[in-house]
Amino acid sequence: MLLNIILSTLGYFAINKIYNANKFNANNNLNIINLDLLVSTIHAILTINVSFLYFTDFINEETYINLIPITIGYAIYDTWFINNNKINNRGLLSVHHFIIVYVNYWLVIHRDYYVLNIVSLHYLTEISTLFLNLSTFLYKNKLTNIKIYNLKLFDISNYSLITTFFIFRIAIGTYVIYITAFYNILFYIQALMTSLNYYWFYKILKRGKII
Repeated sequence: MLLNIILSTLGYFAINKIYNANKFNANNNLNIINLDLLVSTIHAILTINVSFLYFTDFINEETYINLIPITIGYAIYDTWFINNNKINNRGLLSVHHFIIVYVNYWLVIHRDYYVLNIVSLHYLTEISTLFLNLSTFLYKNKLTNIKIYNLKLFDISNYSLITTFFIFRIAIGTYVIYITAFYNILFYIQALMTSLNYYWFYKILKRGKII
């Protein structure tokens, strides 16, 4: 398992190296943002698909646990990345990533399949990450006027972000707190993670001038 974590972490660093070897923009700050979005999106797609395969019984519990290093590696890499590049909110993001590493490593060690079901449900939250990254990419690269059938892609992405964030991170997150109430120490971690999501949801709504 340790080898899988190391390989996963190195995989994300490899993406970093490949991107930096092929600068896609003259603006270095924009390159940093786009690289962060790229790696985050790759991780989101991987975790969404792994959870989907698990819920549809295409993979079993042991296979899912063996794929957990995908997320542990990402959390390790991204903690380095956001602090090395002084990304905004890196303090909260670092706490978020530490929790991810702790919970997933705990799951690998204890093989608690009830917690595994909760974790796999939790990773469906990455659906909202896809829209968050798309909106950020369009905004930062000044592409907010791109249209699809007379509708701005930026607006579609923003409304999709709000909807999916509420469903998967707020509603389901709150539900998970309820069904795991005082199950073990992970209950308190889930409560902390959901509290962070409440805060970020407020920021999203405020930025979108909905509140």
